Amino acid sequence: MPRYTCPGNPDCTIECPAGGGATFHEPFGPCDAFCEDSAFGTSILGLGRDDIINIRLSGILRHYPMRRIGIFARALAARDLHVANSEISTLIELSNAQPRERIDARWLDADLSAFLGVLIAASPLRPA
Repeated sequence: MPRYTCPGNPDCTIECPAGGGATFHEPFGPCDAFCEDSAFGTSILGLGRDDIINIRLSGILRHYPMRRIGIFARALAARDLHVANSEISTLIELSNAQPRERIDARWLDADLSAFLGVLIAASPLRPA
């Protein structure tokens, strides 16, 4: 069974039969490991407004559906963070255009904007 391990955090890992991933809140955790049928970003969305704006994440996604990325992006948009709005909007548009596509992404110690940029860059229909 495929194993997904967060970059730089070998204890943050999960085995999934299909797509999955793991994220780690730098520098001390927690780890959020998930399979395709789980909600991506649950621990990220559970943060307070200031915490989510100042977040630092490492993580990996393998063969993960864009529709799940879209659910996450819409939940972020609902938080009305006033940061990374263009990245959030782009992710929503990309997930609507390609809900069945799957992405692979990897990031290390990224802030919110860089993390969302990695997800956008991993999309097959990413903007030029």
